[in-house]
Amino acid sequence: MIALEEEVDPALLIAPSRPLVVHSDLAVRAAVGAPAAAEALATWRREGSRLIAPDLWVGEAVAALRRSVAQKVLSRAEGKGALARLFALGIESVPVDLPLARQAFDWAERLGQPRGQEAFYVALAERERTALWTTSRRLALRARQAGALWVRHLEEAAPS
Repeated sequence: MIALEEEVDPALLIAPSRPLVVHSDLAVRAAVGAPAAAEALATWRREGSRLIAPDLWVGEAVAALRRSVAQKVLSRAEGKGALARLFALGIESVPVDLPLARQAFDWAERLGQPRGQEAFYVALAERERTALWTTSRRLALRARQAGALWVRHLEEAAPS
């Protein structure tokens, strides 16, 4: 485990053949064509990083796309197209097991989350000793305040 008070070596944040945890919000943005998100994922894949997420990411991504269609941000066809692109992003779903669920339960408490879905991403990144990348400023800030220095906002990704 990464010591909570310890600074994370920047080389661990994006290293070839290391896993990187990708939050569903980042995947959805890439799937709908947001340039920064799509470019970051493509760069990490090109550098040889394995993109991973807890298997709940698919349900969260589908819910976000469906919400965008219901709110008429996306047409039904755009939503279905983005759904297909989600599966082409190359994100590996990591099954949630009891140890990860326990770790997420604890992180949800530290993050002040009553439901705790985001805590699974933080816990997976901690377990894999790697970075979690998100587009949520709120998650990145709360996680760092709670000692999860490995949680990074997309804006921190170095341009290639």
